[in-house]
Amino acid sequence: MNKLIITADDFGMCKDVNDAIMDCVNSGVIKSVNVLPNMPDAYDPRLIERHDSISIGLHWTLTTGKSVLDASFVPSLVGTTGEFLDSQIFRAAIKKRQIDRSEIKQELIAQYDRFVSIYGKPNYWTSHENIHTNMRLFHLFTDLAMELGIFRMRCHNKIYLKGREEFIAGEGPKELLKKYVFRYWYGKVLRKGIIMPAGTICFTVPEDRYSFAQTSKDIIWPDGQVIEMYVHPSKIAENVFFGAVTDDRVKDYELMSNPQLLHILNKNQVELVDYRQLNG
Repeated sequence: MNKLIITADDFGMCKDVNDAIMDCVNSGVIKSVNVLPNMPDAYDPRLIERHDSISIGLHWTLTTGKSVLDASFVPSLVGTTGEFLDSQIFRAAIKKRQIDRSEIKQELIAQYDRFVSIYGKPNYWTSHENIHTNMRLFHLFTDLAMELGIFRMRCHNKIYLKGREEFIAGEGPKELLKKYVFRYWYGKVLRKGIIMPAGTICFTVPEDRYSFAQTSKDIIWPDGQVIEMYVHPSKIAENVFFGAVTDDRVKDYELMSNPQLLHILNKNQVELVDYRQLNG
């Protein structure tokens, strides 16, 4: 059996997201859930009750919602309303060295502390909008995670489906450079003791994602290793925090809340696991 982690991101973003994710957990398809600790709905007793049956991860964010620390302590991270800068503005500010890295570290620690106060030690960590994959931030995030004793993280190596190889060849020079840089950096953190899946599934054609029950048999599995697919379930398509991912959230919910998906995945020789089952 090939082993797959299907992770639901953005728990805590709003009640409709929480409700959708819990339905997907109850269907048996979602076995890994990321929590945004800065959000008002981060605390949910339903998720606490499922702690023993799924892995729960820290979903660090610097681009959505308000900071856990008072805005006066992280002035370079927030706008005039006290909300985090949006992703595009934040990334531009990082490039211009307008963001105080010490403020980033203190805010991430505050988010970790809030997470621990609700769910205990996280089983793993990720970042919202993949902000840690910014080349100026990768080592800050990974070094802090190791300091805090979180030794499992998401890996963004791309895993493709059979028949979609033309997209691999079509990646531009910038994407290819970034891919090889991150493979080098991932290799370094692996040697330091970080544990990761082999990568995440890359759906180059949108229809492949939403016919996953069928396309799961076409995953190019790397040497039988564990890989990950992450989704963003919601019962509604619009929310101030959703950003560019809107209607797709409802489609993710409809797919991942269907318990029949389990039977189809099993037929396609796919076993669903969680981050706790990753071995170093």
